[in-house]
Amino acid sequence: MEQYYIDALYLVGCAIHNKKAILRPDMDIARVIRECYGQSCELLALSAIVSAEGSDAVENLSDMKTYLIKRRVKETVRSLNVNKLLGDLEAAGHRPVVIKGAVLADLYPDPALRESVDTDLFFVHTEDCDAAEAYLLEHGGTVKGLKDTEKHSAVEYAGVGMVELHRNLYDEDFRKLCLKNEEIICQPLERIVLRGGQPVETLGKTDALKYIFCHMIQHFLFSRCDLKQICDILLYTRRNRDEIDAGELRRFLEKTGCLRAFDTVVGAGIEYLGFKAEELLPVEYSPETVELFLADCFNGCTKGVWGEKAIPRGTGVFSSELYGERGGIIKRIARGFFPKKRMLVDLYPYCEKNPLLLPAAWANNIFDLAKGVMANRGKYGDREPLLKRMDLI
Repeated sequence: MEQYYIDALYLVGCAIHNKKAILRPDMDIARVIRECYGQSCELLALSAIVSAEGSDAVENLSDMKTYLIKRRVKETVRSLNVNKLLGDLEAAGHRPVVIKGAVLADLYPDPALRESVDTDLFFVHTEDCDAAEAYLLEHGGTVKGLKDTEKHSAVEYAGVGMVELHRNLYDEDFRKLCLKNEEIICQPLERIVLRGGQPVETLGKTDALKYIFCHMIQHFLFSRCDLKQICDILLYTRRNRDEIDAGELRRFLEKTGCLRAFDTVVGAGIEYLGFKAEELLPVEYSPETVELFLADCFNGCTKGVWGEKAIPRGTGVFSSELYGERGGIIKRIARGFFPKKRMLVDLYPYCEKNPLLLPAAWANNIFDLAKGVMANRGKYGDREPLLKRMDLI
């Protein structure tokens, strides 16, 4: 693994443990910050740098401090607005379940250092989700992305940003292929009070760990996994170690084939992020696999293993190869090639106004999918040794 990756992990580790970092004269600070930006950990790295021993020698230190202050203020204001939104929703009779965001930010020494791009809310009943969406739209929100999809709707809300209203925690394909139809939610929901005093409803301790881990795995396999997601898992495990049902978690991980992957993530915390083994759950991991996993995360996020902006389209059509799925593949491909109009409109807006252009949009979609499949086949091949090490194929 490159030295600037190791330095990035060290600085982020110092930040999440509230430990004073020591900067080496040969540390490539600019490169480290760039890598951490790709890992959604830029603020954590900057916080460690500006408060580190030897920081006086850092070029543009004053600019870094100013930028960090501005970003922390922005994140703090956004957090206050999110808390108000949660309170307003509950006061209006809606019961959002906070599944990431504010609950995970509370795990960090300074919650404002955990960067967030959206607010994820889950609703046990579809009708509650629909009602909450209608409430947000009535109070100034605007629809972003697709409505009435299987998984969630997205609403842009002033002062908060993107709010994702989840009808399901995962889509049907991921539940079937990765989770083997295992249920995430087995415990009663919990009522907790955030550091700022806002009471919220969230998942039970074991269920929450299952969810944030599987969310990371979904990104790792099909999109991009970043260091922030790894830190979330480790900090959540440490905070709630004694309340997590280790037996149920292991059963779930073994059933879904993710036990070795979970052990690898915990190993990353022990080997590179300053966690003590006794703070976390007992695991067995390979240091070599841990290094390959972290290098893959850095490369995928910053250098673009999956493309400069996002994963090339087409992966979903053949990703069942990862899990050896056979039944239903024709239906799966047909759904990818000929999606419903509401999905095509999001991808190819020209077909919205003129229904006669629907066949053209399908043709456009097939062409893009074909390109994505060809691009991704080679990339899956490059990752195959790591995926086998982690028992994901």
